Amino acid sequence: MQKKNPLEWESYAQLSRIGYKQRLLHERGNAAANIDISLFLDGEWHYWDMKTIEGGLSALRKRMSECYSKWGRLSEPGATLPTRIDFDDLDNPRVVVENRYSKIADANEEKQIVESMKYLSAKGQFGFSEAMLILKDGRTRLIK
Repeated sequence: MQKKNPLEWESYAQLSRIGYKQRLLHERGNAAANIDISLFLDGEWHYWDMKTIEGGLSALRKRMSECYSKWGRLSEPGATLPTRIDFDDLDNPRVVVENRYSKIADANEEKQIVESMKYLSAKGQFGFSEAMLILKDGRTRLIK
């Protein structure tokens, strides 16, 4: 992963540096969708998708939609789940958005994440539980 997706790898490394426990999940080629990590937060493990944004707001909106659609594909009857994903623990979508490489200011990124979470939750079968934003300075902000 370090060679294939160095920016995404750096996002996982940054979460580790600031103290988050995480488990990287292996992708499965025939899975309905793949989720990136299991992250320990507030005393619980949950599945999270990692989105590293390099463009502007349209790239962020697209990535948020991609994240949300993964939960729908994995919840379909007969869906092939990735290795180490337990359907009973899938619950609602969660996303880590890496903003250090984007063209978007942190405040604008956070505003768009909130708008996307509301929009996608209102139109689909799931409600976004939360998002985590990795800010330009490497700190994180939890968005509920």
